[in-house]
Amino acid sequence: MPNVFNPVQEICPLQGNPISITNSDEITYVATPNVIFSTEPTECTKLRRLLTSSVRIKKLQALPDIGILTIVFDDHVELRNISNLSNLNDRCFQSLNLRVEDIVTYSSSNASQAPSRSSSSDILSLATVVIDKPITSDRDNPANPDAFITLLALLSKNQITILKWNNREYVDRYNLYVSNIKFLKFTSTEDLICMSSTKPNILIHINLQTSKISHHDLTRFLHLRSSMLSFTNSHHLASLGYYDNRILFLKFDEFLNVDYTNFDSYNATKISNGHFKKSQICFPFIFLIYDNSLEVRSVKDFKLFQAIRANRIIDVGYHDMRLSILSKNDIRTITAFPYNRILEGLYSEKDYDNAILLIENLDIHYFLSTDDESKRENVNLNQFKFIKLRKFNLLKAVDLMNDGSENDFALSIDLFSEFLAPPKLVVENIPKPIKLILNNERSNSNNDAKDLSASDRFCINQLIKYLTDSKRKLLRFKDSKDTVFQFGNMEISLSIYQDNDPGFSVEENLILIDDYLFKCYLLVNVKMIGPFLRLNNYCDFDMVEEKCKALCLSEQLVAFYSSRNDYTKAIRLLNEQEKYDDLLAFLQRMVQNDDPPIDLIFENLKTLISALKNNDDTDPFYLVFLNESFDYSNVHYDDIIRHLQQEKWKQYLLDYLEFIFTHENKTNLQVTTQLLNIYFEDIDGNSAKIQKLFEKGHYNANQALARLKTHSQSEHAKRLMVSPLQKLGRYDDILSIYVHELKDTKEAVNFALNMRDIKNDSLSRGLIFKIIDMCLLEKDHSSIVQFVLNNANLDFINFEEILIKLPNDMSMNLMSSLLLMNLKNMNTINHRLVVKNELLRANLTHLKLDKMNLERKMVRLTSSSVCSKCGRYFNKSEILCFHPNGNILHYKCSKVTY
Repeated sequence: MPNVFNPVQEICPLQGNPISITNSDEITYVATPNVIFSTEPTECTKLRRLLTSSVRIKKLQALPDIGILTIVFDDHVELRNISNLSNLNDRCFQSLNLRVEDIVTYSSSNASQAPSRSSSSDILSLATVVIDKPITSDRDNPANPDAFITLLALLSKNQITILKWNNREYVDRYNLYVSNIKFLKFTSTEDLICMSSTKPNILIHINLQTSKISHHDLTRFLHLRSSMLSFTNSHHLASLGYYDNRILFLKFDEFLNVDYTNFDSYNATKISNGHFKKSQICFPFIFLIYDNSLEVRSVKDFKLFQAIRANRIIDVGYHDMRLSILSKNDIRTITAFPYNRILEGLYSEKDYDNAILLIENLDIHYFLSTDDESKRENVNLNQFKFIKLRKFNLLKAVDLMNDGSENDFALSIDLFSEFLAPPKLVVENIPKPIKLILNNERSNSNNDAKDLSASDRFCINQLIKYLTDSKRKLLRFKDSKDTVFQFGNMEISLSIYQDNDPGFSVEENLILIDDYLFKCYLLVNVKMIGPFLRLNNYCDFDMVEEKCKALCLSEQLVAFYSSRNDYTKAIRLLNEQEKYDDLLAFLQRMVQNDDPPIDLIFENLKTLISALKNNDDTDPFYLVFLNESFDYSNVHYDDIIRHLQQEKWKQYLLDYLEFIFTHENKTNLQVTTQLLNIYFEDIDGNSAKIQKLFEKGHYNANQALARLKTHSQSEHAKRLMVSPLQKLGRYDDILSIYVHELKDTKEAVNFALNMRDIKNDSLSRGLIFKIIDMCLLEKDHSSIVQFVLNNANLDFINFEEILIKLPNDMSMNLMSSLLLMNLKNMNTINHRLVVKNELLRANLTHLKLDKMNLERKMVRLTSSSVCSKCGRYFNKSEILCFHPNGNILHYKCSKVTY
């Protein structure tokens, strides 16, 4: 049993009949029926008289946060300054005419700040957000704190009076008119709970903001007997408490800790020695007052922390780790041990629940050591709190894992995941029966999944849940040693794991995780083995190989070999089993790797081609290397070409070269030259393909021209010479081929026009004249007239120059069409000029009219302006009229005129 209070007591003698005590910081206030005393601030063994009253005093209650002492008299309540009990300035609340039966206080600064944790929350949330910017500590970004609120509730017979202060300033007073109420308790600044004295099983909830009242029948929620909370029997309710969304019911024979939100979980503890005189619940303690002793218990499970001996105890007061015990003849003041020492005592007794309760609900500053206090500005309090909670939650999880029940095992896994348990810690604490199953060491039966009990299967599935979650977090740390993840205002980094194990290795723990994941999947979900081994994993190679071979998991073993880049073993296994379809699929996956082993692929392609040669629909080479759905950007095509040439697979080589030229856009000199070498073997059959290569690819024009000249008898070869000759700039040779060899003057003229678009008019004009010279040399006058003189696209050439070059003996019949065309052109030009002249005259007329209109509109009236009809001046009130010729007249003058 850990002591929470220092046994050393400061005793202050007391005379009279004391009835009430309360604490405020370092001062204790004591009341007798007519006098109020206080201890000296620096010495607790002496009393000083503060107030003497003719009216009987019933109770004292200090409100240290706002500096007020509440004094309950028989017929009224007074609120005084706590330092000297002087009257307060605000008369609206310093004295209240109420016969108070109970008094309750609440301060938002002391409210529980425990973080809520839902079992359905994503346990991966601790490691899913990468911090782009460094996380600042609490001091870097001080949030605007909520209003500091203090509440005082005074319970009288038929009403509840509530006084409210906001940041030490009095705000308002509320009056709730209710009757038959006992045990008031604030749950927040806006909510109040209490019990009905007439119906003791009814819990009443009051919302102070809306004044809404709700009733909860505890008999129905907690399945209690109707007399369980009765106030008439000897075991009635003694006290009511609240913390962290849980309600405490303290009876004289039983203690109940109930979930307030749902009323679906509660703990009950029987009290054997329940004849205590009085009780008081002050988080995190419950004080039970007996005649000659005081018991200090936990609010969580009613565990006895400490028993303090004292004679004839009347009352206790607790505030800020100071406990004052009021006895008949003295006041004993003791101080609680520092909370870190209390945690050490709870750790030694393995009382992890109470340790977690303290860390979650108390201000984290209580747990800062002296060194931490000196470096407070550099301490991230949320981070510090998480580390404290992590220590005890992991210890709790270890205990839960070995308790034997499925629920406890599942809860331990959730805690391991949430608080980043090292995998080594979890594996070491797996229950022995489960560990024997995983390591295949059970002696009573084989380790087949069918032999697993439902409980074993559940535990293994839960273990998979932790292992996969932990692997995802550790993989982030493996990518970068400086990776930090954010959870609230905490930094989750590798140092969290190293807190328990300074030599923590990410890679070693990943190996441990994957080994156990593999074992778990073998037992409960063999279908997951394939996907698991196909991805990057850290499993022991020999173990996986041995297990898969023993269980005939050849497909999964192939996936494992592939993930480890051991392609030789995978292919050997598929060949031994003659699974050629699977081997083909495996080669397809291999060729899509970043650096595929081309030598190994071709070595096995020969085997596949031989095995599947009778299958017309399946050609392994095309499915592996000519698959339009694959991305071959990672493949070195020259390696494939080299292998195809070595194997003398001419058709495969041609198809592959065409594939990479068309689909992969490999139009370089090497690919184009090899394709041309193949195409030149049949120029007439491949002329279209050769022309496409000349248009898109890079090639050596001189070499191509030399090869084409060896086929000088082929018309296709002659036409194909045009592209390399054009690339070399040998335009005269191109015209010679068209005019002299192919007798195709039309194509020659088209070529000259095309050069106009590519180069300029001058070059094109020169080529046309050369065509004319060649045609004259061939005495082909008809081609000159048909394709040159009658070509409307040659309008950029002066036909007079062409006519000068024509011979005198040229037939007039051939020239007549030219002359007629020119006459028509001249008539057309003349007609256009006439139309243009008429348009200019019309435009001139319009401009003159516009000028006249503008001059008419620009009329300026002055005091000397006169009417053009009567000659009189214009008056301001007269109506004027504009004449069509631009003159201005009186309106009556215009009527006379027209």
